[in-house]
Amino acid sequence: MLYGFAKCSVDDPNGEQQVKSLIEYGVQKGNLYLQQSETEVTTPRVFYKLFPQVKKGDTVVVHRFSSISQDTTFFINLISSFQSKGIHFTSLSESVDTAASEGQVIFRLFQGLAQLTQDGVTEKIKSSVSLAKVRTGGRPKVDPVMLELALNMYFDEDNPCSIHEIVQKTGVSRATFYRYLNRK
Repeated sequence: MLYGFAKCSVDDPNGEQQVKSLIEYGVQKGNLYLQQSETEVTTPRVFYKLFPQVKKGDTVVVHRFSSISQDTTFFINLISSFQSKGIHFTSLSESVDTAASEGQVIFRLFQGLAQLTQDGVTEKIKSSVSLAKVRTGGRPKVDPVMLELALNMYFDEDNPCSIHEIVQKTGVSRATFYRYLNRK
């Protein structure tokens, strides 16, 4: 049995074009499920009403892949779930039919690309984590020799230096100098 699923979109606000193409394909009106709202990005609620109806040997037909989900990983997992239950999937716009061997090949290609993408993301995360472990966080440490020199220059009774001169000559910031000066 054929089951159709359509989702309203910017291009087709009432879903009329999708419904028409599904009916032309052979889906009966009683087996059509239409998601009216675009607010559900990943998977529309109406799709969950369709899912329990579909049995082994049935075919779920959509106008385009994005009708089911914008999330590639979810989409691949869903179609894999269909295949494991003996449910076929057809997308009219992309000309994919998992009941045919060509459709299965295309879907396996999608699975491979999704896995490649996932592996790339995983590798980037691992790389970022290892780089973050190497990096030291926080402020750079003050050179204690330069800080001591700065304090000596300030407290030198014979030749006292201004704060501006001390900061320029030692490289110790004004705020750091005052912080350590207040501790003395």
